Parts: sequence; C-alpha cells; structure tokens
Amino acid sequence: MDKLTSKDIFTHYQEMGGDLPYKVFLAVISDVNQSVMEEVLEGREFDMGCNMSRLSIVKIQRDFNRPTIDWQSSYKLRDELVTEGVELRSSENPDGEPWLVYFTDDWYVRFYWEKSACKIQNRTAYRFDATRGMKGHKTALKELLRTDSIAHLNFRTL
Repeated sequence: MDKLTSKDIFTHYQEMGGDLPYKVFLAVISDVNQSVMEEVLEGREFDMGCNMSRLSIVKIQRDFNRPTIDWQSSYKLRDELVTEGVELRSSENPDGEPWLVYFTDDWYVRFYWEKSACKIQNRTAYRFDATRGMKGHKTALKELLRTDSIAHLNFRTL
C-alpha cells in the first residue's frame, strides 16, 4: 500500500459525510498535530486512541560498545583539517588524520511510539517518523535540548 496523503484522507473524510472545505480541513489537522507535538516536547505522552497506543519522547542510555558518529561535528572537523592541508584518513590513506567525531553523552533522546500496547494488525510494518527541517519536530527537540540543559529530565528513561 502506498503512503496516504492528506488529499487521500480528505477524500475519505468527505465519503464519511464530512463537509469542511479542504483548506479548513488541512488547517485543523495542522493545528492538532502542532498541539500534540508541543505536548510531547514538554514530556507528556499522547494517547493516539483506537488501540494505537502512545507517542512520547524517551531518554535512552548510549551503548559505547557501538559508538555513534556525530556527523555535524565530524564534517566541521574534516573541513578544518582540509583547510589546514592535513591528509585525512580514508580507505586509500589508512595512515591519515582521523576526522570522525563520536557522541560521548551518556544518553540520547528520540521520539518513541510504544507499540507493545498497540493492537493494530501488522504493527511492526508501521513506524513513526518525526518531521525534520526548519519547522520540523526533530529540529524542535534538538533546539530544546540545546537551549535548556535540564529539559531531558522531562523524558522517561527507556
């Protein structure tokens, strides 16, 4: 099955007897989604109803046996080293200067759909992807953690 678009959902809404104009329908959906994400970013759980369980943000202990690359910092370091004329480590140059930077925090946070309590068929085939970009919710979460040093205390540890 292909991804459903807002137009598909609106068509279904009309078939079920809905009479809002498309622009109003989109505005309502957008406002509800924004309100839900604001609550989740404050550390609350959102019960999605219809046996779909809950959406939240969780704090997860980092596994240092499997280090995670901080790509933003790595690219910044790489560019600085290239500007200085340093030979970088690569598959062709194993003796070059290493430029990958790894996360060292004890924990990280992420959006979490608690599927264990979800009662829909084929639940493992579905996933929740938070939006990205300038107005995205992943960006809002990163900004929250960057500007509020204790914001992570609002999220439960998984």
